[in-house]
Amino acid sequence: MKLSAPRAALAQALSYCASAIDRKSPNFAASCVLLSVADGLTRVSATDGLLSARTSITTLAAEPGSFGLPAAGLLDRVKALTEADVAIEVAEASATVKQGKRRFTLKAIGAADFPNYPAKHEGQRASVSSDILRSVLSRVAYAQHEDADGR
Repeated sequence: MKLSAPRAALAQALSYCASAIDRKSPNFAASCVLLSVADGLTRVSATDGLLSARTSITTLAAEPGSFGLPAAGLLDRVKALTEADVAIEVAEASATVKQGKRRFTLKAIGAADFPNYPAKHEGQRASVSSDILRSVLSRVAYAQHEDADGR
């Protein structure tokens, strides 16, 4: 399986989907993003079993297939690249991320090993007025964790 995609679009899609991953999971598959290539698109998705994120980007050149790669490792490597397009080639249990003379190798998993997405509950929706939501959030806002930079 092979794909080539714009670096900026791939980095943005990986960053978005990586937000749905539990970084402290002992399960390697749960720390991966699933890349599915077909029909000129690369679908990027991730889940922690409760929350999921999915997006897609245009693929410049591709050989169809699906595979999982470690989200944090892939995102770090894609961000470290400088040129416009990134190529990813998967063979058996490893993937090579390439750009020009730069090459990175990552462990890959098959799509069958990727965690299942949370089930959709069609028709089950809830509606809350903005005044009630504001009131509830104001009662718990004090418990919000502050990051090191004070956000």
